[in-house]
Amino acid sequence: MLLPPMTPQEIQESADLLRAELRRTIGEYYRVHGMTANTVIYHEAPAKKVIPKVVAHPSARAAEAAKQLVPQGVHFTDKPRVSGAVRERYLNHLREACAQEYIDVPEMSARMDAIMIANTEDELKFLIHDLPALPEAKEEVKEKQPSYKGVAEFTVYAMGASVISIISPGQLFHWITTVIALAMCGIAFAKWSAVRKNTRK
Repeated sequence: MLLPPMTPQEIQESADLLRAELRRTIGEYYRVHGMTANTVIYHEAPAKKVIPKVVAHPSARAAEAAKQLVPQGVHFTDKPRVSGAVRERYLNHLREACAQEYIDVPEMSARMDAIMIANTEDELKFLIHDLPALPEAKEEVKEKQPSYKGVAEFTVYAMGASVISIISPGQLFHWITTVIALAMCGIAFAKWSAVRKNTRK
């Protein structure tokens, strides 16, 4: 028959009883051999040193887990990276500063090398912080895309010119309005072809 396992309290009580019995036995031994009990020195067992477990902070664990997910050769920055177009703006600004003698050619070359390896815009701004302010980027004017609205507009013009040509009293005026109507039809057809070509892209 198997006995149930002892609880920690029962184990501690058994150890205390064993220690007391051991002391009694040693004291009896010294008494039989003519030794006084004062010569027996009992030392308490050293307390077990508890080493606290170091629990990593959740953010530290997340960072460590993220490092394991990043492939070798991949490097992240704290802020968004800059594009080649933004870097080119700063390079042009350095050229303009050199042309206006704010910096000399060796200084410009050294700063350009630093700009080419910079990753964030804060790094780029630091490289020109002692120069005149960087001009605002010019917004590119987007090319107006052709639409059926233009086709309909010139189609109406062509129809109006055709009606005027039909009801015109004079032959000369009739030919002039006819030519205008044909021109409007040609423009409307060209716009329609452009719209069709743009929708196929």
